[in-house]
Amino acid sequence: MSGIADLLGAVRRGDAKAVGDRLVAQPELANARDEQGNSPLLIATYFGKHDLVRLLLERGARASFFEACALGLVADVRRQLRENPALVGQRAHDGWPPLHLAAFFGQRETAEVLLDAGADVRAVAQNSEANLAINAADAGPRADRRPEIVELLIARGTSVDGRGSPAAHTPLHEAAFNGDLPLVRLLLASGADRSLRTGEGETALDIAVKQGRQEVARLLGR
Repeated sequence: MSGIADLLGAVRRGDAKAVGDRLVAQPELANARDEQGNSPLLIATYFGKHDLVRLLLERGARASFFEACALGLVADVRRQLRENPALVGQRAHDGWPPLHLAAFFGQRETAEVLLDAGADVRAVAQNSEANLAINAADAGPRADRRPEIVELLIARGTSVDGRGSPAAHTPLHEAAFNGDLPLVRLLLASGADRSLRTGEGETALDIAVKQGRQEVARLLGR
């Protein structure tokens, strides 16, 4: 295996010692990318390896614009936008717009910066997810941050029932699937249509019942 492949494998495993040893032997790998365009910093971010994110930054990793959006490096995001305002409308190598990345990872301040710079809340990811920023926010790993990001996006003009295609999940469908009661409450208070169905014909209530989300099902069944 190549050096970058070894390093990315260690990052995915969360093996801090192997990552540190590899960077000592080949410090240039901190900013290397594999054939798909993945960097160690990006993989550490996607896999939730926060200690490795810190280690990589300490060892000289430079966050791309998209990585800075995902990590909430607000000063870096602002700087890169000043240098190249067009970045706000571009997409990462894996199809994600910057607003999606900030929304998914719960980076509210970064999302605000992007929206102020002209990020389009209606932009659809150019990958298999083909979703909107509100759908990315709804599925983020930080459940405690989902409501504030979703609320921000709604306030900035996104549809509370937004989805990338008629067959996809709405935010309410996803929140019901996750059993995210605070987010379900917020979406309903914001006017979410509980009668909308997925491509499989399920309503949010159907999903909540199927997943055993009893509190959410009770709320949706009122």
